[in-house]
Amino acid sequence: MRKLTSLQSWVLVVLLWSSIASSSNGQVTLYSPHIVADHDQTVGVDIKVADFDNMVAAQFTIEYDSLVLDFNSVGNFGIFNISNQNIGIPLGPFPTPKGIITFAWIADNLITGQSMADSSVLFTATFKVIGSSGQTSPIHFSDSWTDLEFGDTSDVAIPHTLYDGSVTVSGGTAVEEIVTEDFIFYPVSPNPVADVAEIRFQLQRASQTTLSIYDISGNRIYQEAKFYSSGLHALTLPRDVFPVTGAYFAHLSTGNAQAVQKLIVAQ
Repeated sequence: MRKLTSLQSWVLVVLLWSSIASSSNGQVTLYSPHIVADHDQTVGVDIKVADFDNMVAAQFTIEYDSLVLDFNSVGNFGIFNISNQNIGIPLGPFPTPKGIITFAWIADNLITGQSMADSSVLFTATFKVIGSSGQTSPIHFSDSWTDLEFGDTSDVAIPHTLYDGSVTVSGGTAVEEIVTEDFIFYPVSPNPVADVAEIRFQLQRASQTTLSIYDISGNRIYQEAKFYSSGLHALTLPRDVFPVTGAYFAHLSTGNAQAVQKLIVAQ
């Protein structure tokens, strides 16, 4: 599958001006939130940046699960010289397959570039939630359809840090284990939670694994990430991890798989 044109050609133009231009020489951060939404709900996923200083070009791909999310539109553009023409979407001017969004942008001023404040929204992708309760779609940044590159007014490539997001379909509590290619995620016990919550999972192979707990609004209240050996693991979370009574979501992820289940914290 051929990728889109590399940013290198854009950056070469900028290099002609590098002796008189300012530069960030920093590290760009690209990230999106973790969202919990109801089936049939429309959600906006903000694509945000930090340390976006004196940038002249950027491109990347976003991957999502088209069985969980149905793409609707893009908008809320947060930087000058950006429009629908910069974004490849299903059935758009530059069509992509379902599950793929591409982004390619070049600044209007190649001498000074453009800057955005930290936590600014680059653009917002809107989806309709079509998945079933407990399903999760990653919002994954990749180089699958475009190179993943950022360029500023310097003569060096700009490193980047990526933080994927997700959209989880809310629903009932898990009553049986969730089986993925990487792990088995057992039901939280007890559920409802009174004093402690035991979270058990079995890894098929040793891997970096992240457990996150989200409240009903999608705010992360707990996270533990570490490298686990293959086999069965159990984490015990005390009641005070959960700020209030009500519904929460336990999200387990490895490099290749993720799953979520709902738990109720009782009084």
